[in-house]
Amino acid sequence: SKKSDDKKSVVVLGGGFVGSLLARALSAKLDPAKHDLVLVDQRPFTVNLISSARMTVTEEGNIEELGRIPFDKLFVNGNGSYHRGKAVSIEESKPGAGGSVVLETGEHVPYDVLVLATGSTWPGPLNFPESERFGEHVKEWRKKVADAKDIYIVGGGAVGI
Repeated sequence: SKKSDDKKSVVVLGGGFVGSLLARALSAKLDPAKHDLVLVDQRPFTVNLISSARMTVTEEGNIEELGRIPFDKLFVNGNGSYHRGKAVSIEESKPGAGGSVVLETGEHVPYDVLVLATGSTWPGPLNFPESERFGEHVKEWRKKVADAKDIYIVGGGAVGI
């Protein structure tokens, strides 16, 4: 990616729950004449986490399609862009003066403002892999649930209910 010198580049690194919500909110607020907004993530979509618990246990409702939100539909009035890649490092030009996100491919995504929204991962059904394995992952967890002799639900929050 090449940065335009007359605009400030705002990069959101991570398109999970928080990163995608923030990118959407920024796309509604930032003036496209003054800012380039870029969301960087290794998948071309975010997963609605509340729907994902149900997605991994049943085929009912086609949630694996409805629960994925493509980044090309994320930005308000098309104000923003998505860049697919896995970040491996961040290079700062000088303290407080921007820099670039370095991707696994060696490509640099320049920023004036960088938001780190890389989230967290944990083993289990909601640790979704790259998009190429997404459907397979969902099917594997559905089978585990179908084959389980006992299932215990702990907690009465959004997932438990």
